[in-house]
Amino acid sequence: MNDMARIPRDAFRFCRYSLAVLMWVGVLTHQLAPIFVVWLIMASSVALTIRRSPLIVLWTRTVHRLRPSPYEELSVGAMRFSHALATVLIGLPLLALSLAPGARGAWALLWVMTVMKTVSAVYACPASKMYTCLLSGGQCCSFLKRPHAGE
Repeated sequence: MNDMARIPRDAFRFCRYSLAVLMWVGVLTHQLAPIFVVWLIMASSVALTIRRSPLIVLWTRTVHRLRPSPYEELSVGAMRFSHALATVLIGLPLLALSLAPGARGAWALLWVMTVMKTVSAVYACPASKMYTCLLSGGQCCSFLKRPHAGE
């Protein structure tokens, strides 16, 4: 069963853009606090689902009341999967940097995650697409399809 959530489009945009901006602020200034805020929001979204994600709730209870936007349907499972993956991939380098502040590999992974958060904010969420593909048995992923006889 694929549970769907109706989320105001602008609330979802606000969440995506805010997290990408926070990631950029963190990596460009080498400050962990904004990245930790992203990690915290992503982890809470995993626990609470996209319906009660902090930035979604903030927008919906404030700006959306004054300036409503159309709703969009989001897969709760896909969002939970992508947010869990981001939580892990942001959390591991945060942990490494808290234990060894000069860890270069940790900053490299945070740069990669910053680019991925930006791609997710302005185009499409690769982790969400991966979740959908895996649920379909790999039918949408060309590298998972079996070649037909004679190919």
